[in-house]
Amino acid sequence: MGRGRLRLRFRTKLFLTLGLLLATALGAALMLVRAETERRVRDDFGGRFERTLVAFRQLQALRRRSVADEVNALAVGNPLFRTVLSAASVAPDDLGFGGTTSRDEQLRDANLRLRSLLPSLAGVARHDVFAVANAAGELIYTRVAPERFGDSLASVAPLAEAAQGEAAVALWSRAADLPAQPPLASVLPPHAVYEVVAEPVVFADELHGLVLVGV
Repeated sequence: MGRGRLRLRFRTKLFLTLGLLLATALGAALMLVRAETERRVRDDFGGRFERTLVAFRQLQALRRRSVADEVNALAVGNPLFRTVLSAASVAPDDLGFGGTTSRDEQLRDANLRLRSLLPSLAGVARHDVFAVANAAGELIYTRVAPERFGDSLASVAPLAEAAQGEAAVALWSRAADLPAQPPLASVLPPHAVYEVVAEPVVFADELHGLVLVGV
């Protein structure tokens, strides 16, 4: 009887020991599988994110070239557009018309002349954001408020960069990304998101104006 109980206790201990070893091994295997799965998920996510980032950068570069081609076509193919920008960028005393012309009158005239050109400017209608400024960053025209002119756009980051002679790209996703005045977008962020491109208008190696385009 005593031997039977001893044999039973030994078997119970052996069973428990084997069960504990099996549970430990199974737990270790599950941890390894989980770690490997997490690593593969991270690698896969990282690869997809990198591919998405590359595609986004390529899209940005393509859009920048497209806008540059548009602005170049305006500057080269439309002499009246060049004339408007040039007249709005020189000092009032340099116009050579005699008498005195105020800055306000000069920009108002540029605004009126540019608005009269709009029907002949290809591509303007398809852009949610379209604004033109002179070389000093003073507003000549904005699609949202066509009769508005004269406001300083120096605080608009992409235009400030473009004034240095290079195209600039920005994402407007917050209200702080663009000034409240003058209005440059019909629906303000964060209710809408815009990718905008600012392009300098340069001819004869001289900056004559700035164009801001966004969708």
